[in-house]
Amino acid sequence: MRNFLIILGLFFIAFGNAYGQEAGKFRFDISLGYAAIADTDSDGLTFYLEPKWTLNNRMNVGLRIGGSVIGKEIGEDAEGDFAVPEVAFSGSYVGTFDYYFHKSGSAFAPFVGAGFGYYEVANVETENAQGESVELKTDSKAGGLVRLGFDWYKFRLGFEYNLIPTSDLRDLDNVVIGTSKNNYYGVSLGFYFGGGKWKRN
Repeated sequence: MRNFLIILGLFFIAFGNAYGQEAGKFRFDISLGYAAIADTDSDGLTFYLEPKWTLNNRMNVGLRIGGSVIGKEIGEDAEGDFAVPEVAFSGSYVGTFDYYFHKSGSAFAPFVGAGFGYYEVANVETENAQGESVELKTDSKAGGLVRLGFDWYKFRLGFEYNLIPTSDLRDLDNVVIGTSKNNYYGVSLGFYFGGGKWKRN
């Protein structure tokens, strides 16, 4: 137990001496979180990698690469032919901008942010009434996000909402048989490398 406390103390000292962001510095964020589609029972996980460039101690721009693994809820067709879908992966490539409200000398830095980019909406695999596997094709979409949260030392907690247009679901004959909601919200916890130290002009 004693050794654990010593290691934990050294860990926080190291992070305390190397936190924040400076102008012209590169940082790399990694985050894992929970995601859910609004007004449905569909939920899952998100994982993102986000390289960033710090414009100054208040602002940075980046590219969020990653996606979500969510089991989508879809309705039955006129013949009651579709059941609960399997979990599917959807990727995204989103340019981001964050603005920080940082107080000089503090390791706590709240932020707000937004982004716009490309969401690769995955095909949905489900079962029909006979228990046969059926793949429903869907479209990828341009979309955006809004988010807020805070950095604390090198750790990051974020809340976000991804705004993605609804996609058509098509069978193998390319006939539209329904729609798929794509908007989702999420909460994520992560950390980052680089960025320099917090300063205030």
